[in-house]
Amino acid sequence: MRIYLSPSRQPANTYAAGKTNEQVQMHRVADACASALRVAGHTVAVALATQTLEGRVREANNGKFDFYVAIHSNAGGGKGVEVLAPSRHASDSTVKAIYAALDFLSPNKGRGIKVRDNLYELNAANMPVCLPEVEFHDNAAGAQWIIDNAVKIGQAIASAFALAPKSASAPTPAPAQTGLTVNSIPELKRGAKSQTVGALQALLNLRGAKPALKIDNDFGALTHAALATYQRSRGLIADSICGPNTWRALLGV
Repeated sequence: MRIYLSPSRQPANTYAAGKTNEQVQMHRVADACASALRVAGHTVAVALATQTLEGRVREANNGKFDFYVAIHSNAGGGKGVEVLAPSRHASDSTVKAIYAALDFLSPNKGRGIKVRDNLYELNAANMPVCLPEVEFHDNAAGAQWIIDNAVKIGQAIASAFALAPKSASAPTPAPAQTGLTVNSIPELKRGAKSQTVGALQALLNLRGAKPALKIDNDFGALTHAALATYQRSRGLIADSICGPNTWRALLGV
């Protein structure tokens, strides 16, 4: 898949902690996301901070990208992740997977997927598009959480592209809070090699795998051990096989 990442170009949006701003931190998130996506075999472009929104959308449209993600943090006194999408893509399976992955990572209750038809990037991109607001940066706790977890946030967004059904624009019935169905995700065990293994590795990292796993799409000894440790922590059978019950626990569905 060809994925276009458009991190915030808003340096004036200062953070309540860390003497930093939205543009700097969202580029950190985008760089981590791009690295994970490229390992998984996707083609990725990351917009430059100097590019206008019009230039970014034009580049994505002309390049015939398959999906467009505008990455932002939020302000206004709230807490939690939300994902903005135009009405034509609000039920998109990948949009739902991005929200589910970020909501799973966030320390705060998610605010849901919200329809917004009045934002330039969401209107002008020719491909499926969404704008995740990864957390609120105008309170010190939220700002520090973004700073401390920028790499994990990027990996969470990347994991959604392996967990969503193959057709990025075809919505699928699923639990209301996520749009994912665990029965559509293959069972994984040692020796498997796929993008879905990379998503599993990212999710285990989000759940505190130690040592952190390299997202290499290869279910080897370290992934085997990390999965068993996670299963024991959740009261599951520690067989290092990622089947429906383990996927449910990992995804919170």
